[in-house]
Amino acid sequence: MSNPALTEAVYYILLSLLTPRHGYGIIQNVETLSGKRVRLAAGTLYGAINTLLEKGWICALPEEKDSRKKEYLITEGGRLALADEMTRLRELLDKLPRHHEMQKYIEFMEETGAEQIGSFTRWVYFRKKASEGDFNLFSDNTSRVKYLTTILSFIALIVGLNLYIGLYNLFLVFFMDSPFNYIGLLNLAIGLFGTPGSIKLWKKRNRMRKECQLVE
Repeated sequence: MSNPALTEAVYYILLSLLTPRHGYGIIQNVETLSGKRVRLAAGTLYGAINTLLEKGWICALPEEKDSRKKEYLITEGGRLALADEMTRLRELLDKLPRHHEMQKYIEFMEETGAEQIGSFTRWVYFRKKASEGDFNLFSDNTSRVKYLTTILSFIALIVGLNLYIGLYNLFLVFFMDSPFNYIGLLNLAIGLFGTPGSIKLWKKRNRMRKECQLVE
């Protein structure tokens, strides 16, 4: 009989206890394994440890002399629970396109004008419906303006830096008798090439912002 799905905290605690560890060591290792996404408070950790001890999934190791740190280790029952969870997660990923949460996402994408054309294992593929005009991932102009502003800020920074570096290198060549620098020329070319696109994007953002103001 398979075990019920594990909580994220319990999953990482069991993974951490494949090697003997004390409480603080578990907290550190869980943070490392999760990429600092899961950070256990001491109360949460020791509550989970007590539950795992009761289930027989971990055991407390004999304390070393003069040591105040109690270490824990996963048991055979804990290994089976961990193996069941890993199997469940793999099956969930393999069935992801058919999972009810993924179905909600697919429905959302189709509402925005995308058309699902197929799926392969964990991937779902969409294409734009040409008959419905532009394909947008946002359902309102305010979200689109916010998105365009973010993109425009990034592009403007890149274009501006390249223009500055390119023009500064030209200044050094013509006025300071510095040797010609091909990198500076490349920076200038990137800056000049990106400027028209930035202006076009800026105009589009402003036009959409005015549309938002008219609606409001």
